[in-house]
Amino acid sequence: MEEDFRKGLAPLLPEGTLDFIVNFFILNKVSLTVTRPRTSRFGSFQLKNRRSFITINNNLSPFHFFIVMLHEMAHYLTYRDYHPRKTQPHGQEWKNNFKALLQQATPLTTLPQPVQQALDNYVASNFSSASAKFALNAVLLDGQTPKSGTVKILELPEGARFRFRNKLFTKQATRRSRCICKRVTEPNKLYSFHLLTEVEEVE
Repeated sequence: MEEDFRKGLAPLLPEGTLDFIVNFFILNKVSLTVTRPRTSRFGSFQLKNRRSFITINNNLSPFHFFIVMLHEMAHYLTYRDYHPRKTQPHGQEWKNNFKALLQQATPLTTLPQPVQQALDNYVASNFSSASAKFALNAVLLDGQTPKSGTVKILELPEGARFRFRNKLFTKQATRRSRCICKRVTEPNKLYSFHLLTEVEEVE
């Protein structure tokens, strides 16, 4: 089972980081699901029937997958160490755990210089700067191969139409790193997309 887990994870992670990630999951008995892309998140930590689950989108580049993985591992550690005390999702407890994981794991590989710089800026902001987080995600997404015929929502003007998962939307207001959109067939219902989501532009 461990060998299958390692084989499945190996192509998704940067060189040198596999042992660290695998040992974490085995030691803490956390389950991992690599899932199809989601518009609202790159990864998540969840509890189901007192079991811990981490999910990561399957379309991320190895360095992006790695950083998102550490982010979600920090959520698990915060739950493990502080439950049942209530903590903020990205409060100081989570920040301390995320920083500790970055300090342990990032020396195991060589991050591309733009990624390292953006990550350093995000850490320096104590993970509190929305612009630093957006810059890091933008740099990490640059490492992915875009699908043919797609653009990022960020590149579309307000009012533009786009297709996502065979559904037609209209771009509305931008709010920090996200965009409020309307589905053409449901004009009274609003949807939230990350600005870096890849979509198909419709003329």
